[in-house]
Amino acid sequence: MYKKHEKEILAIQKTCADRDYKSDASAEKLHNTVSPAVGAAETEEIADHPGLVAGKSRVLLVEDEIIVRNFTIILLKELGYQVESCADGKEALLIVRIATEKGDPFDVVIVDLTINGEISGQHILKRLRNVDPSLKAILSTGHIRNNVMESYKDYGFTALLSKPYNIVELGNLLHDVIGSQVASPVPV
Repeated sequence: MYKKHEKEILAIQKTCADRDYKSDASAEKLHNTVSPAVGAAETEEIADHPGLVAGKSRVLLVEDEIIVRNFTIILLKELGYQVESCADGKEALLIVRIATEKGDPFDVVIVDLTINGEISGQHILKRLRNVDPSLKAILSTGHIRNNVMESYKDYGFTALLSKPYNIVELGNLLHDVIGSQVASPVPV
C-alpha cells in the first residue's frame, strides 16, 4: 500500500512535519503512524496481514482535520470501500440527502467527535438520521476521555474509533459495524 499511495502519504507526512505538535497531540500521533521510519514497513506488513477485512460498502467520512481525512481516505480506498468525505456537518447533511434521494444511501458514516467551529459529532449524527434513519455511525476521536466517548451508543453511534488507527483496526471495525443493527439514541 505504501508504494501505491507514496505521493499522498509523503504529502501527509510533510503537512504533519510542518505543524506545531505542542498544540496538537493527535497530529503528532498521526505523524508517528505514517512516519517514513515506521510507516513503510508497517504499511507493507499490514497490506499482507491475514486478518485484514476488506469491504465494498459506501462510507461517508466527516472529518475537519485535512491530514486525518486524507489518510483515512487512503486506508478506506485500500480496503475497497467507496468513499466520500467532507469537513463539516452542513456538507455531510447535503451529501447524505442527495445520496438518499438518488436511492444510493451510505452504509456507514464516520464522524469526528469535534468539528472546529461547528456542532459536535453527536449533533451531526442527529441531523443525518433525520434524513436517513437507517444510517450506521462510527464516532471517531483522538480525545482521551469524554462523556460522549464513554457512552457513544447512548448518542446513536454503533462503534467508537480511537485515533490514531491503522488499516487493520479500521477494516475490522467497519466489517463489524456494517453487519450490525443501527444504534438508537436513548431519549433524553
